[in-house]
Amino acid sequence: MTSNFCLNDPNLKNHLQHILEHPADLQYNSFIISGNLLGANLALAQFLQKLKAKYPDQEILDLQGHGIISFIRSKPLELLLNFHKLHPNLICALFRDLKLSEWTKEEQDKFALFCKSLIKNGVQVLSSADIGLYNSDLPPITPEMWSWYMSAREYTLKHNLITYTKDLTASLTLEQDKKRFKLFSRLFKSHHFGQLYPGILVQDEHLDFDEHMHTKLGLCWFGEFRPPCYIFPKAICPTCGKVKLIPYSCIASVLSGGHVIKFFCLNCRERLATNDALDYYRVLRFYGTKHDYRAKRQQKI
Repeated sequence: MTSNFCLNDPNLKNHLQHILEHPADLQYNSFIISGNLLGANLALAQFLQKLKAKYPDQEILDLQGHGIISFIRSKPLELLLNFHKLHPNLICALFRDLKLSEWTKEEQDKFALFCKSLIKNGVQVLSSADIGLYNSDLPPITPEMWSWYMSAREYTLKHNLITYTKDLTASLTLEQDKKRFKLFSRLFKSHHFGQLYPGILVQDEHLDFDEHMHTKLGLCWFGEFRPPCYIFPKAICPTCGKVKLIPYSCIASVLSGGHVIKFFCLNCRERLATNDALDYYRVLRFYGTKHDYRAKRQQKI
């Protein structure tokens, strides 16, 4: 995660500050952040730095994404239940991007028992999690995992609390694209590799732009997805200066030198295109490729 993303949620900040000052307080152990996982991970990354600074002599177990399940699979249950004895200075176990989509029932139980053992022995457990309780496509949650989850204190982080602060003034605007499209169509038959091809924004005139639209993701090696725009951070519009830019498209383009992100401003209705926002592309790829968002391809008759 980079400094180009800013989270603004005073309530979550207060909760994490309490945990920082009183780790393993039973009212906050475990503490799970759900909902906006990008914001949750931004908050936990900042919390981790503060925790290291405040308790420099204490040990912190920090696992993320697939690293969590790899850790659980590689350790016998007996070791997990006695982990606190092998690490007597352990103050916190941090599990970021906890997802159960690849977990077996046995792995769920091992993880839940591990967390309960840590809590019992005075170790703070923190997690950003997408448990997927109501997703029928995921494995059912086990009673052991359910009991850990229900005993935790959960904070549901809302969307629209993250701002993408990178300067986008160098992005291609709709007006610029219209001028280039007319010029290139008359004078040129090719353009430089890596340059946004003429008409890249003009071609979207038929779309209905609003805050309820879905982002069109066509990602190399991942497939096609249609996540709702609101799950992604809004960016600062270089035309009106408002935090109102939403991503409506991210498509791989050989002509334009990679994945091109297109934004629409809910305030001034400006449209922008850029292939120079790698950190934002990573957010689109990571949080927009859930199974729920996979586009259904129409079968040809």
